Formats: sequence, structure tokens, C-alpha cells
Amino acid sequence: MDRLKNRVAVITGAGRGIGRATAIKFAAEGAHVVIADFDESCARDTQKFIKDKLGSVAFHFVNVDRKS
Repeated sequence: MDRLKNRVAVITGAGRGIGRATAIKFAAEGAHVVIADFDESCARDTQKFIKDKLGSVAFHFVNVDRKS
């Protein structure tokens, strides 16, 4: 589907869990996905999956934890 074609989705915590599932769903709907996560290894896995199977994706290291 292309409901989100030409849209950009920035998803924090996209390396695993709900964030990963959301990133994959948005990419499947046609969005350009920006993965924002502090766990580079998991985020790169999500990035590779989306790039290989679904489309446009970028990864940016980010830590949104207020304690840091």
C-alpha cells in the first residue's frame, strides 16, 4: 500500500519491539522511515530489513533518555 507515500516518519526506539514493528509498518505503507535509536546494532538490523524488503530508510543515533 502507499497510504504514506512521500511522507517521512521519524520513529524513536525503532531498533526493537513496538518501535521496530511501527517502522516496518510505516515503510510497508510507503513512508520514508528515519530510525532513531541508541542501540545501533538493533537499529541497523531494522534498517537492513526495511532497505532490503520495503524501501527508503535512514538511521540516526539518538538517546532521548532525560537522565543522560
